[in-house]
Amino acid sequence: MNAYIYNKIIKLFAYHYHDGLKEGLSQFSGHSRVALIFATGKEAPVHICDPQNLLHGHEPKLKEIYIDSDNWRKNAIYASRQSVLDQPLSEPNLQLAGLISYGGTSRSIFYQMWFTEHHPNICSTGPTERWLEHAVWLMSQDVISAHSVHSGTSGYVLAGYSTRAVCDYIVDLLNVSSGIDMQLPVYQVLNTVLNISNTKEEGQWPKGEISFIEPR
Repeated sequence: MNAYIYNKIIKLFAYHYHDGLKEGLSQFSGHSRVALIFATGKEAPVHICDPQNLLHGHEPKLKEIYIDSDNWRKNAIYASRQSVLDQPLSEPNLQLAGLISYGGTSRSIFYQMWFTEHHPNICSTGPTERWLEHAVWLMSQDVISAHSVHSGTSGYVLAGYSTRAVCDYIVDLLNVSSGIDMQLPVYQVLNTVLNISNTKEEGQWPKGEISFIEPR
């Protein structure tokens, strides 16, 4: 079973996920590379997919995390038991210099951790983390899907995820500040802001403040 999952993850990453994520993130925040570390089972070895050497220079820290210690494995074993309906439970950012990472544990994939560049000119890492979170979720679903057509579309989904990634991050912040019963249609608001920002008025780009009222 582990060999089957391993082969499917490698194929998904090589043919769909890598190019989709790289394309979408590069358009969003500048040239970006993508890497993945995963394990198919609680006793399985760690595998690295890093075709563009994104993790080069981080080998000592990765060795400390994944080889010299088994804390990541113990945490994943506990988390995988809590997973409901194969929804991945998050693994924290590894805090590697110059990188953004996000991972997850589920019953279909024991452990996965995604990486991309941390561009210094972005105002927040939140949308990128939500992007990687969605990659975790998609991979968990695609691995157990019997229909290859689903996995074939995942790369396109990830390539075009920019607006949704920003929306997901804003929703997370609003849920913390306003509660989960928040009614503001964030995705529609975000699209409105983007459309206004790209529309000139009498030859001038829009400038000023805009307010949105949440219906109650």
